[in-house]
Amino acid sequence: MYLIGSWNTRNDPAARDYIARHHPGLWWIEADSTFRGMYIGGRQDGNLGNRAYVERYVRSAGALGRLFWEKKPDPKMGDTPSVLFLLSGPVDEPEAEHWGGSFVRPDPSRPRWTDRPEPEHAEGHHAGAKTVNRWREQWLRDWQACLEHLQDRTSSLRP
Repeated sequence: MYLIGSWNTRNDPAARDYIARHHPGLWWIEADSTFRGMYIGGRQDGNLGNRAYVERYVRSAGALGRLFWEKKPDPKMGDTPSVLFLLSGPVDEPEAEHWGGSFVRPDPSRPRWTDRPEPEHAEGHHAGAKTVNRWREQWLRDWQACLEHLQDRTSSLRP
């Protein structure tokens, strides 16, 4: 389980604690701030800026791209690192480098990982965020390639 905790952890600790207490063997990544690397820090210059990227590549990607632009013209998508984690890096090693973050295991007897607390991995006060945003250009370019492929396929369907 890759859990985006953040305010959910703070505002509903009973649900989180229930899972921890009743499922001690659950393989669990609890990201309380690492996910913020999706939109804070990393390369933000040129067309890699939050809004600039969405305007340049997403907005023109068909109806879904236009809807994305209208509803959320920047990639402030905190849940996306749970997918990025699966796309790049060894999924059975949360301590390794992944597009979706790198985590620490506070208790070696439990299969649970949390945000990296070291200052060099923080973006401002967001622990672990640099373990996502250091890959920003790579995952944005991957998304760009997917969007361009989608545009090519959909344009061939038009009369």
